[in-house]
Amino acid sequence: MPSGAYIPCRCLDAEPEALSVARASLNLMADQDALDDQLTARYEDLVADLIGEPGVTPPQGGGFGRSAVRLNGKIFVMFVRGRLVLKLPGERVDELIAAGHGWRFDANKGTPMREWLSLDPATDQPWLPLAREALEFAREFARSTSARRKG
Repeated sequence: MPSGAYIPCRCLDAEPEALSVARASLNLMADQDALDDQLTARYEDLVADLIGEPGVTPPQGGGFGRSAVRLNGKIFVMFVRGRLVLKLPGERVDELIAAGHGWRFDANKGTPMREWLSLDPATDQPWLPLAREALEFAREFARSTSARRKG
């Protein structure tokens, strides 16, 4: 095709409704990107609040767990697919799910994990108190594991 040749654009011939749907989709994508950016910034703030606690290390490395905050090497909170994921006692996870605040985390293996909550981004639950609950649960688990090894 010669340079400067006219190339018809089928989008100009589209029905107005189709263009409205396309524009709405683009707006939703832009809104989702903005929401993802807000959630990522919120998680970064949460990490900053948790670092400095004894034994807590920030996210590092690649692959699974790259966004995870750890206590003595064990993950207790992470950010996966735009959601805060926390390790909490199974009963607490049940309570939060029953109240509509999230669902059990599934690491793409087809099996929801009993002690892991994937928090609904739209929930009104504050992140820091839940993350502190997860940290305390991780500490209790570490203490009980250590006591079993000694005993």
